[in-house]
Amino acid sequence: MIAINSGAILRGTGLLSDCETVPAPRGVVDEWQACTPGKLDGRRDLSDPCTWLGKRDGKEYWSCPRNVSKTA
Repeated sequence: MIAINSGAILRGTGLLSDCETVPAPRGVVDEWQACTPGKLDGRRDLSDPCTWLGKRDGKEYWSCPRNVSKTA
């Protein structure tokens, strides 16, 4: 029941969008996120406070200041 309430199962099956931290290039201070859209909620919009970097292999990449929550 806890997994359903947190959305973990729905994200794992692709029904809800999800983001994961990926390695940024050397010297980059920001944290990079790779996000996949969900079938129910579409793409994640991290535009405040992150910067969109582009799309590749079905994932959207964002550069975000460290310590910013991406679970919204």
